[in-house]
Amino acid sequence: MTVYLNEKPIMAADLTPLAVILQQQGISPAGKAVALNEIAIPPSLWAETLLHDGDKILVFRAFYGG
Repeated sequence: MTVYLNEKPIMAADLTPLAVILQQQGISPAGKAVALNEIAIPPSLWAETLLHDGDKILVFRAFYGG
């Protein structure tokens, strides 16, 4: 299957956990926020969030404030 990480296509096995893709790309949870198909996914759920063909992953630096 193909998933998109910050718009870059990445090949992965069906139902690969989000944590595996992020780890393979050298992305650690420290200071990072992740959205999957425009829905925020907390680091505590990365390991159990399974990816599907065409999913769009956006990784950005976490920030706080109002």
